Amino acid sequence: EPVESDLPGVNQVPIHRARGESAAAVLRSLYHVDADVVLVSEIGDAETARAAFGLAERGYLVLSTLPATDAPSAVVRLVQAGLAPYQMGALNVVEAQRLVRRICVRCKFEEEDVPSKTLIDIGFTPQQIGSFQVMKGKGCALCNGTGYKAQVGLFEVMEVTEGLRYL
Repeated sequence: EPVESDLPGVNQVPIHRARGESAAAVLRSLYHVDADVVLVSEIGDAETARAAFGLAERGYLVLSTLPATDAPSAVVRLVQAGLAPYQMGALNVVEAQRLVRRICVRCKFEEEDVPSKTLIDIGFTPQQIGSFQVMKGKGCALCNGTGYKAQVGLFEVMEVTEGLRYL
């Protein structure tokens, strides 16, 4: 894809699809380059996945994004993309992220009438209920009446251990 911004110390390669170039072809051209880290904007097809894992199998640190709902399903997506299960040996860590809205600090208040069943339905255990406060935003000028201001990241990190590789 086109290079969107220049970063000092980083060599970036644009992809010209009109000339028949693909991300996979660019990745394969790196097989004989002494790169420290290879960043692939997104593994979106089987050919790119195979080329990226080819680099990883050769000892390169490859970082990429992949459309998946959570960390374990990223592995499933890679297998569905055509990677052989033995190639998962090059996978070390998978991180999934979600952005969630942050409750406005100016208008937040404690919501006291949340049924226990609702909390259990979203994953809390009966022992946890009562050990935390449920907060809600009323809406104010700072948050434009929404009750939310800004976002925060939630991250799921899955280390690929030997036991997980076996599975």
